[in-house]
Parts: sequence; structure tokens; C-alpha cells
Amino acid sequence: MLRRLISYYIETKGHPPVGLPGKLAGSNLRNFQKEFDKHRKNNQNGTKDDWAQFAIRDISFGKARQKLGYGIFEITLKDPIDVDELKDVPSKLNIIARPK
Repeated sequence: MLRRLISYYIETKGHPPVGLPGKLAGSNLRNFQKEFDKHRKNNQNGTKDDWAQFAIRDISFGKARQKLGYGIFEITLKDPIDVDELKDVPSKLNIIARPK
């Protein structure tokens, strides 16, 4: 789907998109929350931005974009919540993947 989107953009605009925006929901969000928590536990001196950057690269959402050359992630974390055993994880996030 992403490849088609990029191809369509090239055909209509003459160049690839400068960013691929997205939001996480359902299992993608849950996977992100788990990875975010894992990186927070493994790197307690890091920041929320550090943990988010590692987490996005560990889930399918980020991996798919990296494979297409969009490996710079701008992530806005919103509304921290407690979910099951996970404490203070983002309940929403906005992401823009940009080309390397």
C-alpha cells in the first residue's frame, strides 16, 4: 500500500512525498506501547523521545517505512495512560516518517 501511495505521488506530483503521516491504533498502538515501555526499562536515563524512536523502529509500522527509505520519524506523544501492566504510556501519537 505504501509503495502504491509513493508511486501515485510520483506520477501526479513528479517527486516522492516529503513525508508519510500516520497514527497508530489497535494492535499497532499496543505494540508501540509495549516497545516504548521495554525501552524505558532498558534505558532509564533516556527521554520519552528516545524511547519513542526506538519503539517505532521495532514495530511493523516503522519497519515498513524504513524499508522504503523513510527512516526519520517525527513523533508527537499524547495523553499518557496506564494500560494493563504498562504505566504512563502514550495513548495517542502522531507520526511523520521522512526520507533519510
